[in-house]
Amino acid sequence: MDRRFRLALLEARLARLEGRASARTPRETAEEGLFERASLNEVLPAAYAETPASLGLALAALAGLDRPEDRAARPLLWFAGPGDDFGEPYPPGLARLGFAANRLIRVRVRREGDMLWGLEEALRARAELRVVAALARPLSLTASRRLLLAAEAGGGTAALLLPVHAAGATVAATRWQVRAAPSPDEGVGDACWRVRLLRRRRRGASAQGPAGETETLMEWDHASHRLRLVAALRDRAWAPRRRAG
Repeated sequence: MDRRFRLALLEARLARLEGRASARTPRETAEEGLFERASLNEVLPAAYAETPASLGLALAALAGLDRPEDRAARPLLWFAGPGDDFGEPYPPGLARLGFAANRLIRVRVRREGDMLWGLEEALRARAELRVVAALARPLSLTASRRLLLAAEAGGGTAALLLPVHAAGATVAATRWQVRAAPSPDEGVGDACWRVRLLRRRRRGASAQGPAGETETLMEWDHASHRLRLVAALRDRAWAPRRRAG
């Protein structure tokens, strides 16, 4: 696995250097900036049953970092380990988010140490990779610092799916709590999530914020291939919008 993994990272770096994937793109809307680039971003399911929805939100947030043409060319590394018990990636679902199935690199590990090594190598690869990993337990502060340094050096962006009820301090740029939500179009439409920002660490500052009790309804817009804000929810029941006529 070591040799194949390193070859995949080298191929990704060459693709970027050859211009098949752009280096960075400006954010066009506030909604697509759910994650911080070149950093760690944590996604916490509100309950065990919300884990698949949380994984979907993590992938959508990673997808929102790039233009559709860049997203199709940029490799997506998917790490699976002891904390991943929801099966294999579903190519048609990835395609709906704009990820090309032939650019998916699936990495399965058996030990936590192998997971951390692979994540560090991927984030440091200087190919600005998009990385998703399901963790069996939260990162230690030391492990998260190592991964952050790797991300800042190589430009990679990681979405780390945490186990339910995970706690503890890390240096991740953001931590989001996620639960599934029905589509505003009377339950049939684009994928939706109710998200709550638990933590945001500003670079170059010791303070964290903003974070709070407000839930936000986010929707994946298949037409524009980006996340968009639907509504802010504060301690009230959510109801689908009615179609005119």
